[in-house]
Amino acid sequence: MKTLFQNIIRTALVSAYVLVLYYNFTYVRFPSRKNPSKNFGGKYEYLTVLNLVFLTASLTLSFLCELLPIGLNSNPVHKLKGILNAASATISMFVCLAFWSIYAINRELVFPAVLDSIIPPWHNHAIHTTVLPVSLISYLLTPKSHAPRFATLMCVASGLVVCYTLWIYVIYLNTGRWVYPVLAVLGAPARAAFIAACALSMAPFAFAAHWIKSRFDAWKTDAAKAVKREKRKQKAKARKAQ
Repeated sequence: MKTLFQNIIRTALVSAYVLVLYYNFTYVRFPSRKNPSKNFGGKYEYLTVLNLVFLTASLTLSFLCELLPIGLNSNPVHKLKGILNAASATISMFVCLAFWSIYAINRELVFPAVLDSIIPPWHNHAIHTTVLPVSLISYLLTPKSHAPRFATLMCVASGLVVCYTLWIYVIYLNTGRWVYPVLAVLGAPARAAFIAACALSMAPFAFAAHWIKSRFDAWKTDAAKAVKREKRKQKAKARKAQ
């Protein structure tokens, strides 16, 4: 029953985010810039879109591992699934909290009002809000034996942030513009400090994801022990009654 319930949850999550990803790449169209060179990177210049792809990939792999175990039941594949789910939860936490924090201060820095006519509210929340609970649920459903250690999670998450930072600079060098308006209004020292702060912020987010997972696994273990104790008590009462 527990496995069936988990499979239903995984099916619902992957189905929802495959549709979100399909909608994003099919219906969300940004106006082309006058200078074709300014279009370098396309949608892949945004961390939100890259995180959406990453989350959908991790959900899909988890779905396939659980429902189509043939050929996917090897330990390395399950370890990879655990790392992807953990990294996805960490980055989704960063995307959600960073986006809405800056949005609350000045939305024009991360989500200009002009985008309201391009990205409907439900899709905005799907890529900036619900990615957090969805990624956490997928991570929590990962067996403890497949979940990465904190050091591994920190290295993977930090590595992804470094890669994205380099990607931002590659786009700037090719187009002369910054992906996010907030980077354009900052001076060089402030910009470097901002990017460094974002990279270093992976540590508390990774710790938070790891801590939530650890607490959840501990709760499951305690609950399982409690159920076993109750069964033993019931058996003992049944023997006494005989």
